[in-house]
Amino acid sequence: MEVRYIDNNYNPSQEADQPRKMEGYAILFNVESNVLYDPERKRYFREVIAPYAVTQELIDNSDIKFLFNHDGDELIARRRNGKGSLNVELREDGVYFSFEVPNTTMGNNLWEMVRRGDVSQCSFAFKPVSDKWDFSDEIPLRTITEIGGLYDLSAVVNPAYDETEITARNIEAEQTKQNAWRDELNEYRKKIID
Repeated sequence: MEVRYIDNNYNPSQEADQPRKMEGYAILFNVESNVLYDPERKRYFREVIAPYAVTQELIDNSDIKFLFNHDGDELIARRRNGKGSLNVELREDGVYFSFEVPNTTMGNNLWEMVRRGDVSQCSFAFKPVSDKWDFSDEIPLRTITEIGGLYDLSAVVNPAYDETEITARNIEAEQTKQNAWRDELNEYRKKIID
């Protein structure tokens, strides 16, 4: 069953004053990267992050900044030793993040770029502790088995991992739309039953 309705009270200017939230996955486990280049070893390779490479303890004991394109001057949110404006959680499929978008130049710019779809993916800066290499293919595969430092999560224009994501949503506007949809659905059900 599908229900359609028009909200005649919708006013886009009201969204500007409501809390804005961004969320997504900066790290996905068991997902292959694009082809990367290692200038030190002068070779191309692909990369995978193993599910056991990151722990919640590592996340909680790190100073993780959320940036744009890994630029330290473009700070948007931060989690320092488990506290701050950036939420970072270890989940079954990867490392999830969320934060309320600050009313700053960079926060507002990123909000608009993500809403328009110009920026839709993420990256991360880390220190590998251990890895495994598989040279059986023309382009070797590196599996990161342990990360010893997680420094930043970033919304990026050119991601190493295409399947990462960042989305923007207006918290109160989304809740209002969900409530209106539920009310409309309940009214429709009452009409059918009566």
